[in-house]
Amino acid sequence: RDRFFKKEGDRIIIPMGGEALSSEYDPSWPNEGAVSYLMEAVSDILPSEEFSIEGAKDKEEMFKSYFKMNAKKTIKEKKGVYILALILFIAGVVILSFSIYGMVKNIVLSEAVNILGWFLIWEGADYLIFKIGDLRGKEFILLRLIESKWI
Repeated sequence: RDRFFKKEGDRIIIPMGGEALSSEYDPSWPNEGAVSYLMEAVSDILPSEEFSIEGAKDKEEMFKSYFKMNAKKTIKEKKGVYILALILFIAGVVILSFSIYGMVKNIVLSEAVNILGWFLIWEGADYLIFKIGDLRGKEFILLRLIESKWI
């Protein structure tokens, strides 16, 4: 944590020096290394702590537009994951209902239907719990970077 930060009173300062901030291929686009550095630095800061980014005031708009674009993509991806989780869960319940109501007479086929149904339900829950959690964390970091002060 200390490798990223300086302290000025209660505010944490993230220094942005020592590497090119713009992409070498497109100067209007941020360097991926700088973006990764900022994302990692902000993920280490507690939500209650305030921070500023130092040394890149002239590049603030470039970075903020990049973070806004990624936040929109993350929100859209999160909606898609919710829909996929719901579809998997409903498909699992429907498939399990075939087995529960005795529609599958063959015992081997019935067992395969049970396994498939439970697998689909678990996959839906997995997406809902783990994938959504990762996307929420990324969204939170991006929103903090969009709201950040650049000095």
